[in-house]
Amino acid sequence: MTDDSEKLIQADLDVIIEVTGTVDAAARHAWSAFEHGKHVVIVSTEADALIGVALQKKAQEKGVVYSFGYGDEPSELCELVDWARTSGFEVACVGKYIEYTPEKRHANPDTVWKFKPSYTKEQIESGAVNAKMYSSFVDGTKTLTEACCASNACLLKPPRGGMRFPVLEYEDMANMLKPKSEGGLLDHTETVEIPSTYHPDGTPVKRHLQWGVFISVKARSDYAASILIDFKNEKRVEVDSTGQYALMYRPTHVLGLELGKSVASTVLLRVPTGCPTAFMADMISVAKKDLKPGEWLDGQGAFCVYGQLVPAEESIQNRYLPTGLTEKTKVIRPLKKDTILTYDDVEIDQTLFSYKLRKGIEKGEY
Repeated sequence: MTDDSEKLIQADLDVIIEVTGTVDAAARHAWSAFEHGKHVVIVSTEADALIGVALQKKAQEKGVVYSFGYGDEPSELCELVDWARTSGFEVACVGKYIEYTPEKRHANPDTVWKFKPSYTKEQIESGAVNAKMYSSFVDGTKTLTEACCASNACLLKPPRGGMRFPVLEYEDMANMLKPKSEGGLLDHTETVEIPSTYHPDGTPVKRHLQWGVFISVKARSDYAASILIDFKNEKRVEVDSTGQYALMYRPTHVLGLELGKSVASTVLLRVPTGCPTAFMADMISVAKKDLKPGEWLDGQGAFCVYGQLVPAEESIQNRYLPTGLTEKTKVIRPLKKDTILTYDDVEIDQTLFSYKLRKGIEKGEY
């Protein structure tokens, strides 16, 4: 139709669906759409994790809707949280599973295929599959980015220091996804965690929810707890040993085929299928290898960094470098493998629109 994004944004349309996956482009596209009175459905989660609250404020100022794309994890997690809170439960933890083992954190476009044996050599060499994108899933960055978006939408605070990737069998989830003070593994409720489908020795978990999203909730009354016990006895729901915590989940999703729900909800109802509300969580950059001054970072899923999810306040306090600002960013200090990068370690192009919005968020302007 056109190779000019501005002409598309200015056309006689109701809603723009942003699917580039490129942070600065997504930021400019969404901002321009708001300026022209268009709703935006954001599929580029990397951009939302970096500057979502700024985009949401702009949308509100212009009287339009900014929404996650239904069928993707952020929207699905928001839906589970909406269900829990309107049903009278306290949210304990939301998340999804990941095929985590420590060596996968250092996967890159050259090595990713040994972790994805289902793809043929011909598919890989022809470029039919995107090595960088798949690497961002294997190294965990993509999954944590999706959890970051949901955290900022639902006011959920990640554990300090980042995700721990606990190994959980399905039957253990209700008992473990609750605070440590009550026998679980969480630092607190209203949080997010990403369990692993593998034990540290590489042994797979027998039963898990790898392709779905989940929520653990706490009953707020003795009556609600008694109903949960009844459902547990009928084997209709997983409930912990105290009868207070229960697990619910959605088993799978088909992103793209479900996106129409966001379009309809946004345009017809003016209700987002999830959107950021506060800066609660942040995706930060960790070195995949030893980095030398003069090297250029190459973004998520590439050769230089992987992401970790931490509380926003921790990120701001320590001047951690967001993963959304690691495209064509120059290293100016030597860094050891698995070291968290900070703004002081790099030289960023400060003319980037996404950089300007991000600094505004850090200053409390959004």
